[in-house]
Amino acid sequence: MFDLFGMMDKIGKLKEAVEDVRNQCDRLHITQRSENGEVEVVCTANKKIISIKTLPAYLSSENAPALDQLLASTVDAALREAHRTHKELFKKSTEGLIPNIPGLDLSKFIILNPPAILAMEWHPALVHFPMGFAVASWISETIRTWTSPANAQAAVWESMSRVLLWWTLPALLLAVVSGNLANDAHGPQGSESAVEVLQNHEALGYFTAAGLAFLAFWRSVRALTMSKSEQRGYWFTLTAFLMVMAWGATLGGRLVYQHGIGVETTPVSNSPSLPLH
Repeated sequence: MFDLFGMMDKIGKLKEAVEDVRNQCDRLHITQRSENGEVEVVCTANKKIISIKTLPAYLSSENAPALDQLLASTVDAALREAHRTHKELFKKSTEGLIPNIPGLDLSKFIILNPPAILAMEWHPALVHFPMGFAVASWISETIRTWTSPANAQAAVWESMSRVLLWWTLPALLLAVVSGNLANDAHGPQGSESAVEVLQNHEALGYFTAAGLAFLAFWRSVRALTMSKSEQRGYWFTLTAFLMVMAWGATLGGRLVYQHGIGVETTPVSNSPSLPLH
């Protein structure tokens, strides 16, 4: 059986480990010098440049081309060393928390943007899975509740509804966690109204997860022993939580399409355009 609480615990530990690695790498400074010491670059293990120093004697117009090359090569060497250090720390801190898939290094996705890419920034895609499972469960429950199937058919529809609802929970958990990690990484963005929409979207996600977990336990415990009135009450409750989920999804769409949250924009050059011929 799927261990929902074990999965939640592992995701929580992984999030803490990623945050701990990020904090360590913010404090860890890496110094890289050119071969003869003309250029010195200091950066953090999170690839943030702290300082670039050049020997005063080397600052002349004659040395400009060589200095450009030295700066580029030294900065590149410093960033590569930072990446190597970050990767080693990350591997050590998350040992046993990330699946070991041969040929696929999942850590590289998280290192590029530590907290946000825990789910490889798949939040917009992940949200579709719990919605699909929940709607399929609702369809099964609707047939079970309102068409008065025979006992054997009722058992089939009840089983489908219950299994699909249990599948909804881990899918919804991944969607909620990935959204929270992206929010932790980028922070509140946009206007006050956008932040308010984001907070409501997050709150509805938690509320929906709690409600569907309650419904999954209700359906599993009562199974085929529900009376007709209890069966209908369950159906109306499930329908209400699906409406809440749909409202949360609507707010998520509003964040993207109305407020531009998570949408990368291309800056427009202020330089004058070339005349048309």
